[in-house]
Amino acid sequence: SGFTVYKVTSSGDLNTLVPSGPIVWPSADTSGAADYISMLKAASSLPNGGTVNLAPGTFYTSTVLAVPANVTVAGVDEKLTILNVVGNVSAFLIQNVSNSGVRDMTINGNGTTQPVAYVNAGTATMTGISIRRVTINSAGYTGVSAISYAATGNPIQYPITCQLEDVTVVNPVATSAAGIFVSGTKGSTFTRCNSAGATGTGASGIFIASSTDFKVTDCEANFNTAHGLCTTFSCSEFTITGGHYCSNNASGTTGYGIIVSQGCVDFTIQGAVCKYNGASGIGADVLQSASYVSGTATSGTTTTLTD
Repeated sequence: SGFTVYKVTSSGDLNTLVPSGPIVWPSADTSGAADYISMLKAASSLPNGGTVNLAPGTFYTSTVLAVPANVTVAGVDEKLTILNVVGNVSAFLIQNVSNSGVRDMTINGNGTTQPVAYVNAGTATMTGISIRRVTINSAGYTGVSAISYAATGNPIQYPITCQLEDVTVVNPVATSAAGIFVSGTKGSTFTRCNSAGATGTGASGIFIASSTDFKVTDCEANFNTAHGLCTTFSCSEFTITGGHYCSNNASGTTGYGIIVSQGCVDFTIQGAVCKYNGASGIGADVLQSASYVSGTATSGTTTTLTD
C-alpha cells in the first residue's frame, strides 16, 4: 500500500492508468492454485464493480475465473502481464452478466481444449462485454468464444453485445471451429483482430454465426486451414471493411479469404485484401435465399458480389 502504479502509454505520456481496485501480484506458484485464489478474492471484493488489476509478471491459473458483472480484469500490457493456463480449463468465463471484460495481457493456453476466453449467454442478454488488447497463444481449441446458448435453441434469444479490439490469436488447434468463434451476437464490433495459423479440419481464423448488426473492421485472418473469415447461419445487417484475409487453405482448393453462407442477408464487404486463398477471395455459398450487397477481392481471379 502507499504507492502509485504508472504506465507509459504508446503516445509517450505518463499516466496513472491503474484505477482504484485491488492489485494482484504473481505468486510464482506454477501449479496455478495461488494466483487463481488471489484473482478470485480480488474479483469478489468488488460487489459494485470495478477493476481487478494484474501487476507486471507471470501468473498461472488452474481454474477458470468467472468474471462478475461490471468487473474488468486488466493487465498492464500484453508484454508485461502474462497468464499461463495450467490444465484443461479456460482462463476466463464471462457468463450471463453485463459490462465485464478482460484487457491488456497475454494468455498462453498451453494446449487447453477449452475456449481460453469464454463469453456465454444462456439465461440473460449480455451487453457491454469487452476484450481488448489481448494476445492468446497455443490454444488447443478456440482463443475467444462468444456464444449464446439459449435453452430454446434460439441462438439470439439472449444476444451478446461485445467489443473485441486488438485481439490476437496465434496458431490455435481449432478443429471445426476458429481462433475467434462468435454466435448469437447483436450490435457487436470486431476491430483490428488477428487470428492466424488455425490448424485442424475446418479451422478458420474468424467465424461469426447467427449474428446481426455487427462490424468487422481492419481485421486479419491469414494462413488458416479452412477460411479466413466465415459468416454463416443467417447473419444480417453487417459490414466487413478493410483487413487482410490471405493464404487460407493455400495448398488446397476449398478455402476462401471471406466466405458468406447459409442465408446471410444485407451485408457489405469493401476494401478487404483477399489473395492467394485455395478457392477464391470472396465466396458466396448460397444455401438459402440471400441478398448480396457488394464485395470484391482478388485471388487469382476477381470475385464480385452484387445485388
